[in-house]
Amino acid sequence: MSAFELAVIPGVRLREAPVLLLLHFHNALREELADLRRTAAEALDSRIYGPDLIQELRRRFEFLKLVNKYHSVAEDEVIFRALDVHVKNVVSAYSLEHTSTEDILDSIFHYLDVLEKEDEKRLSKPFQELVYFICTLQSSICKHMAKEEEQV
Repeated sequence: MSAFELAVIPGVRLREAPVLLLLHFHNALREELADLRRTAAEALDSRIYGPDLIQELRRRFEFLKLVNKYHSVAEDEVIFRALDVHVKNVVSAYSLEHTSTEDILDSIFHYLDVLEKEDEKRLSKPFQELVYFICTLQSSICKHMAKEEEQV
């Protein structure tokens, strides 16, 4: 039985299986990443990426960055230290992945900054780059979470 299947078993309570908290968090994160990607891709396709959209994306990514920061710290200090007893070098491997995620988020914020300052006629290329990094972030985080779920 996979970790995801465990999360949907009726009658299983969080206190009986604390891993469910991690799985519910991962599912919420997957949904938010998918929605961010869909929102950005639809805007790119329609060529409607004005200041309101940029502001909304910035707000959502600021929240995502904060959530990711606290989640990563909790993993590094609690989950992966316990897991390191069973899977060697897990802490260093996941720490590298967390750094990679932070770098991708920095790129997203860079393009949001560019889009806020750019003339509306010149937004196409920076917005394409933004969408690329959003897709990269989604892929990277989803692979990371799948690996976590398997190992935890």
